Amino acid sequence: MPKPSITLPDHAYLPGVNVRHPEGVFDALKGGLQPDMKWPQIAASPAWTSGIHLLRHGYYWEAHEVLEAVWMHTAQGSAERALVQGVIQIANAWLKLAMGRPKAASRIAEIVAGHLNAAEELDVTGDTGPARRSAARCQARLSRRVIGEARKAL
Repeated sequence: MPKPSITLPDHAYLPGVNVRHPEGVFDALKGGLQPDMKWPQIAASPAWTSGIHLLRHGYYWEAHEVLEAVWMHTAQGSAERALVQGVIQIANAWLKLAMGRPKAASRIAEIVAGHLNAAEELDVTGDTGPARRSAARCQARLSRRVIGEARKAL
């Protein structure tokens, strides 16, 4: 995966907790996206690489914001669309955990599994395989965290 060209924001936005980033702050990362992108173009795009970089560093809302632009440029019913939607929902679930909403995170974690399964079924070329496996590992970590949060609540 190409190295992202992004400086991490000064804070991770948590709705209801701190200030939202200015409108359009991530627009430069979304340039170059084209309709119905296939996996090799997605994987090389600044939007994908930066979105994953944000997600890995705990900027969940920001990752969702950037990756949503990628999702909007995927073909309906494609493996790429299902995979990107799954990763967006991973970011969403982690955001819910950061906001202290483990039940919402648990519900979203189940949705993630459905998207990743759909991506696998739809991927006739195998192009998304490495990214799907990486997303599945992230989803497994997410599920373990959700279970841990549920145990704390007991």
